[in-house]
Amino acid sequence: MMIRLVHLTLAWLVGIALGDWLWQQHLIACGTPLWIWPAAAGLGVIISARAGRLPTLRLAAALGVMILLGLTRYQATPLTPCLGPTDVATYNGSDEQPATVTLTGVIDGDPDPRDRQTQYRVRAQSLLVGEEEHQVHGLVLVQGPRYPLFAYGDQVRISGKLQTPPQLDDFDYQAYLARKGVYALLRQARLERLAAGQGSRVWAALYAVRGRSAEIITQLMPAPAAGLAQGILLGIDREIPRDLYERFNLTGTSHIIVISGSNISLVVAMLASAATRLFGKRRAVWLVLSGLTVYVLLVGADPAVVRAGLMGALAVMALYLGRQSEALTSLAVAVFVMTLINPLDLWNVGLQLSSLATLGLILFSTPLQESAERFLLRILPSTRARQAIGLLNDALLVTLAANVTTLPLIVYTFHRLPVISLLTNMLILPAQPPIMLWGGGALLLGLISPLLPLARLLALVPWLCLSYTIAVVRWTSALPGASLELPHFSAAWMWASYALIFGLLWWSQQAGARRAGWLRALATQLPAKTTLLALTGALAITGLALTQMPDGRLHVTFLDIGQGDAILIETPSGNTALVDGGPAPSALFAALGEALPFWARRLDLVVSTHDDLDHLGGLVPIITRYQVGQVVVNGLEAHTPEYAQWQANLGMTGIPVLRGQAGGQIHLGDGVWLDVLSPGAQWVTGTSADSNNNSVVLRLRYGRFSVLLPGDIEAVMEEDLQRQGAWLQATVLKVPHHGSNTSSTVDWLQVVHPQLAVIEVGKDNTFGHPKPEILARYRDLGIPVLRTDLSGTIEVSSDGRRFWIVSAR
Repeated sequence: MMIRLVHLTLAWLVGIALGDWLWQQHLIACGTPLWIWPAAAGLGVIISARAGRLPTLRLAAALGVMILLGLTRYQATPLTPCLGPTDVATYNGSDEQPATVTLTGVIDGDPDPRDRQTQYRVRAQSLLVGEEEHQVHGLVLVQGPRYPLFAYGDQVRISGKLQTPPQLDDFDYQAYLARKGVYALLRQARLERLAAGQGSRVWAALYAVRGRSAEIITQLMPAPAAGLAQGILLGIDREIPRDLYERFNLTGTSHIIVISGSNISLVVAMLASAATRLFGKRRAVWLVLSGLTVYVLLVGADPAVVRAGLMGALAVMALYLGRQSEALTSLAVAVFVMTLINPLDLWNVGLQLSSLATLGLILFSTPLQESAERFLLRILPSTRARQAIGLLNDALLVTLAANVTTLPLIVYTFHRLPVISLLTNMLILPAQPPIMLWGGGALLLGLISPLLPLARLLALVPWLCLSYTIAVVRWTSALPGASLELPHFSAAWMWASYALIFGLLWWSQQAGARRAGWLRALATQLPAKTTLLALTGALAITGLALTQMPDGRLHVTFLDIGQGDAILIETPSGNTALVDGGPAPSALFAALGEALPFWARRLDLVVSTHDDLDHLGGLVPIITRYQVGQVVVNGLEAHTPEYAQWQANLGMTGIPVLRGQAGGQIHLGDGVWLDVLSPGAQWVTGTSADSNNNSVVLRLRYGRFSVLLPGDIEAVMEEDLQRQGAWLQATVLKVPHHGSNTSSTVDWLQVVHPQLAVIEVGKDNTFGHPKPEILARYRDLGIPVLRTDLSGTIEVSSDGRRFWIVSAR
């Protein structure tokens, strides 16, 4: 029965793939009657029933039936839909000429806020094109402003550009959205809330819990560990910096970021343990299934998660019925159910990789263990050999088994061979269970506000494991030859690789290979491993705490956050100030998480020099991550969504907000002062860039060491400050306006007379900053220049007399 079920599922998948091929070749189309394939399948059923003692014919007929049913299922939901007059996608424009429309609908999913925009999945209700209104249905992906943020269940009126999702050069975005049931894209959207609470109360509650949980995680630990924890615990990956995400891809470890079978196994185990003790075995089953369902929905119900959840539910039901759970059968059933619901999930890379990894564990874990045990028994005493197998199975064999079946697909899909994958996975996999167990426990405690301090203490364990994981991934990804580009690895090579893999498996089975259990070896090693991990963890936390204690120097760190400014100031005793936040919250929080001690959750001062997005964007949500003592702004009103949200956030907190004005002084402690040099009592008007020229200009001083932070002021303000007699001389100069040719005049630089200039600038930015003539000017004046796009984060420290420079690269 097991083999037959697996074969039937494979035939079903072949039918879906065949349906897609016939559709792409235009051999079937929207006009093709659906009844043809079920009729043919019915004929196959008759043949199977009359096959009598011909099992081969019966099996062939059954497989043929499943292929035809799979083809029928694909035709009912093809990749390119059969649109009718009420489908919203009927009114799509092209990428070059999108249709200008006004759409009314209900937000139908959890909003996805990014650094510069928020994406909403909206279920359409009506569409206004010109003067004509149409009643429509279907899902639309809406790309709107970052702020204000709307919620699931909000009925909204949206104006924007409606188009068919594009097919990009290196990514078929249209197919990606189609597999999610989305065939229309609304860009440059402006949203207006018409009503709230129009969605399901269950989903609204789940999204609220998910959002609150993500917020708690950011309060428990700093970025980027918090972003990674959100991915592992909640399936939210938007807080992970792009550079770090790419390093996970390079090392073949991106699978740990998503919810996987191991997460589901731990959830089931924890639920079963608690429910069985409280309610007994029979009642516990239904509680476990309910809890598992809630968890799958809570983390987003992506295909890979649903697959793992279905397999977990089948295992629980088998236990309840007193039957043996067969992993291969469970995998086949899970994949069949998912593609029955949505046949396009067959092309979901996440589902493909998770299913193949599970298949690898099922098929190869035991043979690899047996082979390793036979080899070790030849060179070691039996007791030592079994102990070694227990260690190897945790660190190496499980990783190797999963990699065997996923590697060809990874190379074909991403055209990259992660050479370092085995080593990286071997090093980081032991650190993942504590992240789930201790991180989940800390999160549950953190949801109870009075227990938040205890949750922070508990979160030290997952934070240590997350930081270790990130460090290993960064280290191994930087090794020479860590990842090889293989652009010519075609589908033929992929299928040939799988033919070889499964051919070798078949041969080994024919040779009489037997599977043996390895849980006893693992269990005998568990106490020693636990003790070792606990001692290592305590030692690592203590060592990290000692290395991150204040060292008695002033530290000024120019954070590498892309095209924008963000300067972190730390006094000798550890007081902190942040001047500007760059364009993107995720980049800022990641940079702060690396620059500050892991326990630091307070910024004594935040300065917003002016309202341009490359200075203000990252600051908007700063108060949700850190306790802020006071805020200094230039006071000039702006009319951007980011500025409005920034003002709203500040208004809700009661944080003191001061206007930075020439003559003001701020004492940061330890003899560290910030002198405000500009703007004056009256704002500057009538210049070519009033926002830039009204930047809060600061001079940081500590003993004989000083740093000039001029924001984005231009030549007119440089001259004005000289004319007013402001004290401009500084040891270090933050180059104004990212090295634009509108600033850094020769007279100004001669007055400031810095020993070092730092340019905060993004790599390959569209503005061409810094300008070559400005770099030449600094060079001609003998002023050394460091740039964040070349050197990464730049840290300058001083004891008040001398100064030291450390750059990330």
